[in-house]
Amino acid sequence: MANSIAQEYDAIAASYDKLTTSRLYDELIIDALPERCERVVDIGCGTGALTQKLSQRCREVIAADVSIQMLQAARSRSYSGTVLFHQVPAENIGQVAEAGSCDAIVANRVLHHVTDLDQLGTSIGSLLRPGGRLVVLDLARTGRFRLPLMARAFEYWLYVAALLLKAIGSGHLVRRLRDVVAERRFSRSSEWQRHISNEPDFTWSRLVAAMRSAGLHVCSRRANVRFRFGVATKREA
Repeated sequence: MANSIAQEYDAIAASYDKLTTSRLYDELIIDALPERCERVVDIGCGTGALTQKLSQRCREVIAADVSIQMLQAARSRSYSGTVLFHQVPAENIGQVAEAGSCDAIVANRVLHHVTDLDQLGTSIGSLLRPGGRLVVLDLARTGRFRLPLMARAFEYWLYVAALLLKAIGSGHLVRRLRDVVAERRFSRSSEWQRHISNEPDFTWSRLVAAMRSAGLHVCSRRANVRFRFGVATKREA
């Protein structure tokens, strides 16, 4: 599964930054980091947009992805602090650093690709120090748990409407309209359609259950009609 996901992301790497609305969640994720965050792991770093911002906040960032093309794009960016890159699937993220050495782990719209959430939880739990945080934003459901086609279309346009209403309030309507159009065009590409057709079965509640089984205390909420946001804290010894 990891190899197939890597190949799919290799195919879309050149166009990935067209998903411009992804930056709307960066501030949400960064604000949830621990006040003192020396080392953070970025699971599924993609082309490094969030990694770049994390490097301004943390002394060391470990950026991991299964796609070599994504990692090559991420390496081409400029960073403020130390950034270490690893090609590794999310389930094996425990391999990138010593046990108990990380203050935070972030995962932005990537964990729905993981087929073994229990193994993922074990890996995350091993990396985090006591009191460390997993900060995650992801879809509510994928695979066979996705809504029927008409319901998905309704959900999508509610999502777009929410983005545009926020843009009106912030005075960035034209910019956000361009973002939505660019993302819409990208989402219709054959590479992206093939990618989402191979998504495994996933629900947010299953992810939460796996994190709790790994000894993490989870607080989560709805980010919007399509996405959930959560902070999972490793319990103190």
